[in-house]
This record gives sequence, structure tokens and C-alpha cells, in this order.
Amino acid sequence: MKPVRFDDIAEAVIQTEGRTRRAQILSCSVPGCDCKMEIAINESRKPPDVILNIARRKGWDINEGKRIFRCPEHRKDAKVTTKEADVRQPTREQRRAIFREIDDNYSGRAYVAGVTDKSIGEKLKCPWAWVKDIREENFGPAGLDPDLQAAITKAAELEAKIAKMETEALAAFEGSVRQIGEVAEQLKAVKATLLRFAS
Repeated sequence: MKPVRFDDIAEAVIQTEGRTRRAQILSCSVPGCDCKMEIAINESRKPPDVILNIARRKGWDINEGKRIFRCPEHRKDAKVTTKEADVRQPTREQRRAIFREIDDNYSGRAYVAGVTDKSIGEKLKCPWAWVKDIREENFGPAGLDPDLQAAITKAAELEAKIAKMETEALAAFEGSVRQIGEVAEQLKAVKATLLRFAS
């Protein structure tokens, strides 16, 4: 089976909530169906397998070998799964609310301190998996909580400081041993002199 190529997934410039963005678009293969799934392009295009995995989570039927992509409404087992897919998917208003909440709490390539997919889901009273999908499609990775990242960085700094102190202590110890040896040699010489006087 040949893997799906970038050529199998279209690209377009899209206006969303007053923002212009590039997106990769997966279209339903069923003739006459206008259903599309948009995945925002941040710094670079997402690999086709990532896009197909997102589509599967959204209820799409993916046949990579035949290059057939069916939306939840037209998948082979639509009678069984369409209703389930509808339950999993947010409404347009819910998507907008989630998008705005993420946009207000996303900085650079991560959430601001104390914010996660789960906390946004709890605030908006929606499944945090919806938040995760919209964040991955339009913004990027969740990143580590800044407080957690700060703790990890501090721990690394302290470990480096301890290693430096151990090295310095060992060097000081070795220096002290050398000094003791030198003084011992001096004492030995003095005692030898005393023995000569005694004899």
C-alpha cells in the first residue's frame, strides 16, 4: 500500500474569526458531498498521516490504499456511526467559543500558565477532546504548563550547580591532600635534622 502523499490533501487560504490562515483540506470522496475537514498550517504542513489520524478521530472513514476519504455522513457504517459522530462533534457556535478561548490563552507555541485543554473544556462545559482537536488544528501543541516547565528548568539548574560544587570540592580536597603531603615532607626533614643533633 502506497502512503498518502501531500498531493492528496489540498491547501487553501481561509478567513476565520477575522484571521487569515493557510490550511490543509481533506475532502469527502463521495460525489456531490461538499464536506471538508480543515487543518490549519502553523509553521509547516502537517504530515498526511497526522491529518488522517485527526480525521479518523472525527469519525471519517479512511481507505489509504484506494485514496478514499468518507466523511462521517457517508462512511460505510454511517447508519451506526453518524449519530455517534454528531454527538462527538461541537456545533459551529461551540467551535467558535472554543477557538476564542484557546486564542485568548495561547502564547507562542503553548498555553499560558495554568491553562490546559481540560481546564478550557471545564470552563466551557464541553468535552476537552473537542478543545484538543481545535487546538491541534488551528494553533499547535499544548506545550508544558509554564509552572511545570519552570520547575523542570530550576531542577536542571540546581543539578548543574551541585555537580559544579562537587567538582570544586574534589579539587579543593585534592589540593589539601597535596599541601598535607608537602608539610609532612617538611616535617620529615626537620625530624631528620633533629636526629643528627641528637646523635
